[in-house]
Amino acid sequence: MKAKTFLILSVLACALIMPVLAAEASQLRLGADPSTYMGIDPNTWLSEGYLVPPGPFTLQVCNDYDAKEKEPYLNTIEEIYLVISVREETKDSGFTIYLNGDALGDSAFTGTGSHPKVPSHGVFGSGTYYTDYFLGDLTPGALFSLDIKVKDIGSYYYHFDVYGKLVSSIKDGEPKYVEIQNPFSHDVTHRTTPEPASMALMGLGLLGFGAAKKRRRKKS
Repeated sequence: MKAKTFLILSVLACALIMPVLAAEASQLRLGADPSTYMGIDPNTWLSEGYLVPPGPFTLQVCNDYDAKEKEPYLNTIEEIYLVISVREETKDSGFTIYLNGDALGDSAFTGTGSHPKVPSHGVFGSGTYYTDYFLGDLTPGALFSLDIKVKDIGSYYYHFDVYGKLVSSIKDGEPKYVEIQNPFSHDVTHRTTPEPASMALMGLGLLGFGAAKKRRRKKS
């Protein structure tokens, strides 16, 4: 019985530790400020990624690999692209995305369906349009910081992924590359209006405020 209990506890411990180790592994990271990490959600554009609230935000792309002293070029990530995706109803809505002041209109979103560099995770597919925005190269530990503002007149989602080429080894002075992307848990979705649930909570708060104000008037 003791052996069986120990086995069960060991399995549970591994289940808890492995996600932490995976999160700490070196990789090409994507994050946003402000943002909230979402758990499993029926909306595949939000599930297990970072949700950015309405308004301007800062997007960061980080090379989280360690530098190698003897081979400083090793673990550099080259030809990094930001992939911005929108839904079909957003495509011709006249939106503009500003990235550090660089304007990107809806006419730039010519890719559709699956993306050749980013594995599908519920975002890419039928009814999705995307564009690749070139960022450049990152040495180990370096990052790109993008101040982003979206101008539209609707309630739309804008999804962000990233990919590049990692220098995995150097042989005879020539780099060898491995294609990499940000992991599924490090993608970012921006919504230009609050979620319905958030709006409902806000509405209840306003109703409560109005009721309290009315009671104070009656007392006076």
